[in-house]
Amino acid sequence: MSTPFVNANAASIKEACLAAEARIIRQKEAALLRMRKRAQEENKTAKVESLDEQIRSLHHHRTAKVRQHARAVHLARMFLRGVPFSKAEALSRAKVDFEAIHKNASTFGTAETFTLAAWLAWKAEAEKHQAAYPQLKAAYRTAFLALNPRKPKLEIPEQQRMLDKA
Repeated sequence: MSTPFVNANAASIKEACLAAEARIIRQKEAALLRMRKRAQEENKTAKVESLDEQIRSLHHHRTAKVRQHARAVHLARMFLRGVPFSKAEALSRAKVDFEAIHKNASTFGTAETFTLAAWLAWKAEAEKHQAAYPQLKAAYRTAFLALNPRKPKLEIPEQQRMLDKA
């Protein structure tokens, strides 16, 4: 099956590179956490503080920068393939960075796949879907609970608990 846009390989490579970057950062975070634990056991306060700052910096880069960029590339690929936002992200809580998606779509798309009319329609559908998130979440939760009923909690009065302990 061929993809409808020329730079499909470039977009998928970009997405894979971002996933690899996140994995590498997680590994580095884990190594720094082990070093921090060792330094803490040896009571090296200055080293612990230095490692804490490095860990925080890496974590922030991975969660705030890399994750958002990967999401923008993914959504740009979905737009270029003609997949509606509601299918690309069924339950999306985080705010969408349409500027980053637009930039990636224009980078990876062609004149056939990246038209202003298509972009505006996709963006309008995405904004509508995001606005409906609270209702969607409630509907998904209701459906989930219907399929997975919870066992009722037994209420035991305080006096009965006291008798059970005795």
